[in-house]
Amino acid sequence: MAVPTLTNVPTTINLAETTGTWSGTTVALETDLKLEGNGSISCILRNNGSTIQGTANTSFSGTNQHIRGWIQFQPVGTLDFMEMYLVGNNTAYWEVFSGAGSASTAPLYGGGWFYAIIDFNSTPDSGTKPTTNITALGFRYQRTAAPANKTNTFVDAFYYGDGYTATGGTSGDPITFATIANVDVVEAYGIVQSIRDTNFLFGTVTIGSGATSTYMSVENEAVIFADAPVSSTLYSITATGSGCTFDARNSLFKANGLQDFEFDMSAVNTLICNGNVFIRAGQLMFTTGQTLTSNTFIDCGSLTTGGASVVRGSFDNSDPVIVSDLSELSICTFVGDNTRAAVELTSLGSGTMNWSCIADDGYNAGSAGTFTTANDAGADGSIFVNVGSGALTINVVSGGTIPSVRTAGATVIVQQSVILTLTNIVAGSEVRLFAQSDLSELGGGIEEVGISTPGAGFDAALQGDGTYTVTYTYNYPGSDVPVFITVLDVDYQIVRQEDSLTSTSRSIKINQIFDRNYSEGGTPFVNP
Repeated sequence: MAVPTLTNVPTTINLAETTGTWSGTTVALETDLKLEGNGSISCILRNNGSTIQGTANTSFSGTNQHIRGWIQFQPVGTLDFMEMYLVGNNTAYWEVFSGAGSASTAPLYGGGWFYAIIDFNSTPDSGTKPTTNITALGFRYQRTAAPANKTNTFVDAFYYGDGYTATGGTSGDPITFATIANVDVVEAYGIVQSIRDTNFLFGTVTIGSGATSTYMSVENEAVIFADAPVSSTLYSITATGSGCTFDARNSLFKANGLQDFEFDMSAVNTLICNGNVFIRAGQLMFTTGQTLTSNTFIDCGSLTTGGASVVRGSFDNSDPVIVSDLSELSICTFVGDNTRAAVELTSLGSGTMNWSCIADDGYNAGSAGTFTTANDAGADGSIFVNVGSGALTINVVSGGTIPSVRTAGATVIVQQSVILTLTNIVAGSEVRLFAQSDLSELGGGIEEVGISTPGAGFDAALQGDGTYTVTYTYNYPGSDVPVFITVLDVDYQIVRQEDSLTSTSRSIKINQIFDRNYSEGGTPFVNP
């Protein structure tokens, strides 16, 4: 796999390469147990409240920053909880992990290197947050019993920042989250960590930069945003640039715990997004020319198509999909919770749109008819037409369910468009439909199939065997309409078949029988 280039990386606070900037009990440089560079800093944490502290290479403002670093503490059985702290004009402490039986709500620590993060904008567990630049940071040990008096704590690689940008790769040799993690681990940024074929993200990752050639592949993988104490707006995957392709297939994108993440593909040159599952994506953004096929969205925020096509998408307990035309959604399925719409429409377009989706579970019951602000559906209407004036006709096409509608003021007509298909029609035949109730003709028919211009709602298409297929498209009125189907040709017996126009599209094969009593060889024929 291609080796990615990482830019816009986190800023170094202290890489723990020398003891001169560290204080604590028996501080030493450990050259074997390390994550990056020449070594880590070791010490003894034994007394309750004992600390190890390092000075920042350059002081920095903590506002809107995530401070990151690594610690390994060995006598786990003595641990109540461990705090990470920041020093300026004041000192503030955040609990980062805890021992078994601790009353702390910090994550349970089981040993090994732990990636500690502080969201400076969050409320510390104790102390007072600095209002000046940060000049030092460290860890404070809270115990349940005294450990042995020997080296037991190691720290390494401290940074502040939110994430980085990755570029590189081609279609034949792409970059992946695993290869990004392989570069990340050299400097121990910790933003992307690949563990047993699962990619854990602890920050924002941007793929691509302007015209820089970049091809990112995510195939049959799990991409998990960790349940870490970070800002609710931190996590995101953004693909961008005229030189970038983001190729995601059959993969899982998920945020753990109460986290969510942004998935922004609105500025990438090429997107392939097929067969993926998104769980707790806060916002998803796309653009014109993109097609999303067979993806599943669970507990997600709003997906804004930006003109992209969503084909066979599945939406479960998610915020409305925002579209400018209902045709951007094709054969999608929505399952709601009776609190919000499945789709928000922001434009009336040409005034007529097709709806081919299913949104009848967890939404207000739909019906055909005319809807205004006076008689619209509730907040759980399948479609929210967020337009204040004008008129729109929604045709429910085959496969779609009749949606319920809420409108911000525009008049909305919902009608179900259905197709009756007649196959095996002889060229030149006359095809008509009549209502059984009063024998009134429907749609004007076709006087000579393959020759005459079809009447309203009718169409004809030549097939490979020389016969024609005739279609009649109609708006379902809410109940079946009994009809007579008639097919006439001078050389064939008259077809007069009873049927109905139903709520679903159907296909009927017409069997025209040659009329030997009328014509054979162009002249009347009578059996002897």
